[in-house]
Amino acid sequence: MVEINNTRELISVIVAVYNVEEYLMKCINSICEQTYRNLQIILVDDGSSDSSGDICDQFVAKDHRVEVIHKSNGGLVSARKEGLKIAKGDYIGFVDGDDYIEPTMYEELRYLLKKNMADISHVNIFDEEGLSFGKVNGVYELTIPGTVFFLENYILEHINRRALHWGIVTKLFRAKIIKRSYACVPNDQSYGEDLIAFCKSVIIADRIAVTDRPYYHYRIRSDSVSHSELDFWNYVNLSSVLYKLFSESQLFEELYSSLTHFCLNRVASGMETKGIILNKYLFPDMSLLQNKRIILYGAGNVGRDYYMQISCYSSCSILAWIDRNNEKKENNWRSVESVEHIKDYIYDFILIAVLYEQDAKSIVTYLLSFGIDREKIIWNSPQQIY
Repeated sequence: MVEINNTRELISVIVAVYNVEEYLMKCINSICEQTYRNLQIILVDDGSSDSSGDICDQFVAKDHRVEVIHKSNGGLVSARKEGLKIAKGDYIGFVDGDDYIEPTMYEELRYLLKKNMADISHVNIFDEEGLSFGKVNGVYELTIPGTVFFLENYILEHINRRALHWGIVTKLFRAKIIKRSYACVPNDQSYGEDLIAFCKSVIIADRIAVTDRPYYHYRIRSDSVSHSELDFWNYVNLSSVLYKLFSESQLFEELYSSLTHFCLNRVASGMETKGIILNKYLFPDMSLLQNKRIILYGAGNVGRDYYMQISCYSSCSILAWIDRNNEKKENNWRSVESVEHIKDYIYDFILIAVLYEQDAKSIVTYLLSFGIDREKIIWNSPQQIY
């Protein structure tokens, strides 16, 4: 990669460590082996009860750039805040102790910052199968000015598939921005702490540089907080903190609608953990379905909501629920059949229950390959009620 200029600014990398002995060696090695060499590597042992703390100490002897903090257990937020206290870098990044990164990640993140005169840069991530996800609508590289636009379209708005991965581990921040932003995260925040810090950083920042190229390897562990079953109150708490954060900025009035929509989505997700399911998507024109025999295609979120909606009407009936991936679409209401079973029914319409038009077009093409009459296939953009 071509260097933007000859100044080798310091990047501080903060790694919160707690009982990750199985993964930690690979994590730290991946940071030490970065092509961008001017690093301060801060390992914060958050009271680990396994050998994680000893592994951290081993790296101090191996690499002069490594510093270790040992502290009593206080959680992820407190560990990162301890690291921020001693971070000397012009820029600051984060890595979780059970993940690892590509050798050129910080070279790329810094390059994006300098090239675009940005305050925050973001790269994509790999999951454990080596597949990248969280794409920015297929954009290879993007620089986004304008705080309100970015918050509405890339953080709070998920309907357009442009939302970025919230994790601060995929990003590099100007030091003054992330230090100020992370101070706004409550010490006891157990869910959404990255989103809070990221939103505050965007409020402060002028420009954000983004690439779809993946550099961060994200390990999905069933025992991690972010992948354990979240309680309803986790979502309520996050919504409360976000409202407070935005209400203290001059953007609150402009972002009120998007923020409310986002928080309602979070709270509705929390209600589902309690077994309370709210309809989020409605079929917009029930008059089309009156006195019709319907095959419902799609058993995802839209399909689930359509099924609940249509079942309330005695004037139309769902003959079958169909999905191409029917084996993965179990639910408590009705069995989902494979597409091949369409031929077993005499029907008036096949109603496609998906959110995006491009997905609907793909399904139409698939159904036509079975010889199904195009006039019998319906898709309308779902009405989203929260």
